[in-house]
Amino acid sequence: TWHIRVALARSLRPPELSQSPARTKMAGCMACCVTNNDDEPGTTGLKPMDPMKEEEASFSKAVNVAQEREEEPKKMEELKKEEVKKVEAKAEDAKEAKSKTTSWVYTPCNGKRVHIRSEASITSHAPGDCLRADEEFEVTEEKKGDDDVLFLKLADGRGWVFANKPGVGVMCTRLEDYNK
Repeated sequence: TWHIRVALARSLRPPELSQSPARTKMAGCMACCVTNNDDEPGTTGLKPMDPMKEEEASFSKAVNVAQEREEEPKKMEELKKEEVKKVEAKAEDAKEAKSKTTSWVYTPCNGKRVHIRSEASITSHAPGDCLRADEEFEVTEEKKGDDDVLFLKLADGRGWVFANKPGVGVMCTRLEDYNK
């Protein structure tokens, strides 16, 4: 059975494992070429290799390499499936987010621009961007604030605007109501 295992190991051995470094070193001249000390000819400094153990190790390596090569396409297929699932999930999330958005138009009763707020508050920081009269925009969230002010979160991520302002009146109208 040992001869069969050796033959099998040699047939499965990938090219990179065809010559073991230990076997190559042992092939040298035992009297002087492989010695550690030139004063003591015949000493190799290497332990003699047991051919049985060397072939078993080589066989194990060959089997491991063969198994890895066999499993590689399966792993690649699994990775592809995972990536497809991720892309599909993102597409579904985007579709769901789009279906949850509502269309609005900035329709100020005073004709002025409105500065987009960083938070859902009339007094919160306004970084500088603004909406102009009759500008359409998408909203992902509606939130009631103090004094029954309805705040609208812009779908493009710029921030919040208010649909009505106490003491002023209506500032934003749903697109479906605007077109009537």
